[in-house]
Amino acid sequence: MSTHTPPSPEDAIGLMLARLEALERDSGRLARGAVERPLMESLGMVLAAPVAADRDSPAFDHAAMDGYAVRVADLERLAGASGERQLLLAVAGESRIGAPPPDMPREPTCVRIATGAPLPGGSWPADAVLKREQVVEFQDDAGRGRVARIGVPRDAAVSVSAGQHIRRRAENRRAGEPVCAAGSRITAATIGVLAAVGCVRPLVRPPLRVAIITTGDEVVGPDARPGPFQIRNSNGPCLHAAMVGDPWLQPLDPVHVPDDDAQLDDAIAHALSHADAVVLAGGVSAG
Repeated sequence: MSTHTPPSPEDAIGLMLARLEALERDSGRLARGAVERPLMESLGMVLAAPVAADRDSPAFDHAAMDGYAVRVADLERLAGASGERQLLLAVAGESRIGAPPPDMPREPTCVRIATGAPLPGGSWPADAVLKREQVVEFQDDAGRGRVARIGVPRDAAVSVSAGQHIRRRAENRRAGEPVCAAGSRITAATIGVLAAVGCVRPLVRPPLRVAIITTGDEVVGPDARPGPFQIRNSNGPCLHAAMVGDPWLQPLDPVHVPDDDAQLDDAIAHALSHADAVVLAGGVSAG
């Protein structure tokens, strides 16, 4: 009687994960054979090297809401000097998406701003954004549709804080900081990140070659007519099909061997010499 006690499924998984973690630490080994792939053809592959931000993200201070860029100190002074329920600010200009921002004038004023547009700078830069829904817009006297000034409710003026509705430069990542780690599988979201940092040809690991071995004296090929006590091989085609759609995997053609220790040993040795991993279906228990 055999005294061998097979590991539990949990222990077996733990052993496999330990081996994989050891491989992961051997980054040089994993990086060998890495190739560059066009970004749009890299979905499902595995990064062979980390990818860093090529510039700050965001690259500049910008508005997180449509509205008006203001200085908190201006609103505080106006609220303190007036008992009116609505404070008036002249609109000094507009900051547009993709264009340089105007400088903020020294006098209390505001600049119309769109979501994603750069924050007005200069010697007296804006430090907050009021949402368009928070204010009342007044057109110029000529009635040309241009907003000439806004009315800010007192409660909105006194509650605004520096940084409100602003995304600060580099609050996501600074230039040179990693955005994707080596070993990461490239998903649709990863492709978006790589595109954002200008990585159009990521370095990826070659597909993992996987050998598939099925066993059993009673098993015949799918194209064979089985005898009364035989079955067709469904495990091999099923395992191959399960892996063939994954770009990071390269399943080899399944191999079938009978229930013979020597033949199984030879098949495993051959598979290990030609593949990175071996999947066995049958021939793995104490029997």
